Amino acid sequence: MIYKEEFAKDYPGEVFDEENLKPIQITQQEITDFGRIDDVLDRFLRTQLADIPERLKESYPDVNTKLIESILDGFVTEDGTKRPVQVTEEDGGDKGHNLIHLPEGEGPFFQGVAPPAIPVETFSVILHELVKSRLIRYNEEGMELAHDTLAALIDKRRGHEQRIKKDFQKLYNALQNTNSKLDKQQIITYERYFPILKVDPKLEAFIEESEAEVRRKEEAEEFARQEKIRLKEERLQAELKAEQARRTKQKALIRAIGGGLIVSLFFLVIAAVSYFNAVEQRKIAVEQKDKAQRNLKDSYASQSNTVQLKVADLETRGDNLREREPGLSAEKYEKAIQELDQLIVKITNSEVEFSTDTLMEKYKSLEIKLEEVKEERNLMTTSR
Repeated sequence: MIYKEEFAKDYPGEVFDEENLKPIQITQQEITDFGRIDDVLDRFLRTQLADIPERLKESYPDVNTKLIESILDGFVTEDGTKRPVQVTEEDGGDKGHNLIHLPEGEGPFFQGVAPPAIPVETFSVILHELVKSRLIRYNEEGMELAHDTLAALIDKRRGHEQRIKKDFQKLYNALQNTNSKLDKQQIITYERYFPILKVDPKLEAFIEESEAEVRRKEEAEEFARQEKIRLKEERLQAELKAEQARRTKQKALIRAIGGGLIVSLFFLVIAAVSYFNAVEQRKIAVEQKDKAQRNLKDSYASQSNTVQLKVADLETRGDNLREREPGLSAEKYEKAIQELDQLIVKITNSEVEFSTDTLMEKYKSLEIKLEEVKEERNLMTTSR
């Protein structure tokens, strides 16, 4: 870079020829003024990116600065450091240079500008020009950037799309190592960049497989969701039917209980009425019994009074008899009086019940005995 500028000063009007370099003088001040090494490399890189298409425009008119930048980008990692690239070469025949081939899997690193995206001859001639420009050099494994600083400069020149391509390439490599595909969120993130990413056939196939996988997962999730809804609805319907059946059974039970309750109440009322009737009848019966007992007692009392009166009469008659006939049948008379006294005691006892017939029979028996006493007395009187 500095040589070309000094050459133009020392040899004004002459054409610079890299094959026939002429001596120049460079002072320390000129070196100092030229700037730091990274500034120098940056100007050098920009100059070469402009010069190479100019040199190749007659034979390769499609070569431009952007194409060269994309090829250089393949020699830089996602982190902005040098990335060595393995290459193989074969004789190019009458093309004037060897054909350079990349191993399988390297194409995506060159952002869709490596063969077969572009002719291998075009790709090869650009690499040869980059070597001549001392931007790329050969190493034991293949090719790499000539300076570490160039990697940082190229990384700074990366546009937004280039960075997207690099980021996606890094993601692609990581997913390939785990035999995985893009998930839904990753597809959403890079979806608007798919047109520039699908330039590479391998990336295009990978993206389409990922989209198909996401669709399968979404369909499976939707099916599972619908199945869950269906099962829930079936469960709710079953619960509703069970509840309806329970209510129907409950209503039937209530109707049955209600009917039975009415019948039970009917019989209960009848039983209650019967019970109260029975109680009333029993009360009436008790009252009637009490009344009968009172009447009987009154009858006994009346009869007892009658007997007592008659007994008193008998006693009077007996006393008269004993006074008049003290020795006649006194024992029989006394026995009759004792029996009558005992009968009177029984009649006046409320706990013992006697019929009128029994009382009268006793009374008549007593009268008969008294008559016997009279007859004996008469007989005794006659015999005298």
